[in-house]
Amino acid sequence: MMRRIWMAGIFGLTLAAAAGAHAQSVVNGGFETGDLTGWTTGGGGNAGVDISFPKDGSYNAFISSDFATGTVPTTLSQIIHGLTPGSEYEVDFFVASLDEDPASTLDASMAGASAPQTTADTIPAGSYLPVSFDIFPTLADETLQFTAADDAGNFYLDDVSITPVNSTAIPEPTPLLILASAVATLATLRRKQA
Repeated sequence: MMRRIWMAGIFGLTLAAAAGAHAQSVVNGGFETGDLTGWTTGGGGNAGVDISFPKDGSYNAFISSDFATGTVPTTLSQIIHGLTPGSEYEVDFFVASLDEDPASTLDASMAGASAPQTTADTIPAGSYLPVSFDIFPTLADETLQFTAADDAGNFYLDDVSITPVNSTAIPEPTPLLILASAVATLATLRRKQA
């Protein structure tokens, strides 16, 4: 009876540790749902998903400010869950624009860090520009935000991702290590009973 209680306890701890070792991810980072699932829009312009200029897959997001004045920026944001405070992460995305107006800008920010500002005239015509920046979150949940300010056209976004960077942060134990510890504990208990 005691053995079954120990085994159930160790199995429960193993499952709990495996559930706690989840990775952070951007929901719908490739916009392949065909809509803005996981994303929130704000500001005075327009943001959405269409098939006009995808980098990969079938869909891309677009974001533009108020065309009439170009002075009311538009935001596209998402709260990223499961970050490890103090660890380093890399935020990556691809941006395109069919507009060559240097006044058209796209900013990306998260956890107090920002990507270099992208202007429409710095993006090669007809292609996507890869952009990345590093963050060191102070919270487990941080907001990734894109802000477009332009007066001539859309910015296109695709393949938004966040990945951990190898750092000196203390790693969480992996589920395999926890399982190995549980098996070793069971073996020790079995030898003591024999």
